[in-house]
Amino acid sequence: MSFEILNKAIGMLDADIIEAAEAAPERRTSVTAFAKPWMKWAVAAILIVVIGVGTPVALNMMGAFRNENFVAPGGSGNSGFIAPADGSSESGSGQSPEGESSSKADEPSLSSSQPGGSSAETPDLSSSGTPECDVPEQPEGDFVKENMPAVTYRINGEYKTFDYQSSTAVVDSGSSYVIDHYVGSDGSTVSANAGTGELVKYEKDFSPKYLDSSIFEAEAVETAKSIAVNTAIGLSGLDNANSSVECSDDKFFVVLSVAEGSVEICLDSEGGLVSFAVKRNP
Repeated sequence: MSFEILNKAIGMLDADIIEAAEAAPERRTSVTAFAKPWMKWAVAAILIVVIGVGTPVALNMMGAFRNENFVAPGGSGNSGFIAPADGSSESGSGQSPEGESSSKADEPSLSSSQPGGSSAETPDLSSSGTPECDVPEQPEGDFVKENMPAVTYRINGEYKTFDYQSSTAVVDSGSSYVIDHYVGSDGSTVSANAGTGELVKYEKDFSPKYLDSSIFEAEAVETAKSIAVNTAIGLSGLDNANSSVECSDDKFFVVLSVAEGSVEICLDSEGGLVSFAVKRNP
């Protein structure tokens, strides 16, 4: 084996060692004869090491290890490979890394387990729609509310307070509403719309008076208009309302009509207020 081959194989011997070896020829024969068998195996081992170390480096530089299916030791599935943005691999095989493929194969498919592709955590309400709450309707008739406060209304220029008594559910021409009933300290009663608070009816105890003299119909109309203007009826223009009057025994029934509705006022024979009822146009 020549000096150049040996020198390259064992890693470039120092020139001083070579010169020292050449200066002692009398020992060269014996050393060479003793070392030839050993040197042969040493060179072979060095060559194996060089090949074993250099081959992976060379192959790595040539791209031999650019394999997307390489899995890091330990089976963690984190190979350090970054897939392209479109999800396809460079080799075009369409296979995911082994760590991911094995775990995803064990996971249940959420899109196939629910109709319409909905997940198990979010139930699909498209077929059943939004759940509706059944709200019970108040049946027609009388009933009593709880914790109802007293109310105050202006009746013929006088403010009167009334306490709650009961309520009535009314269905009229397809529409339903509730009327609240109150009673005053003098025994008079009022009824009001529960939704708006507007007066619907007023009535007090009536004792017939048989008198020789009585007001006339014209006086009854003017008295009725004055009462309507000074009562919280909620209809405008009652002082100039169209009127009609009827007499029955010792009572006068005066009807005042305006664009918003009408009110029927009952007077006794002396012109005192007995009752009224309000009707509002729809």
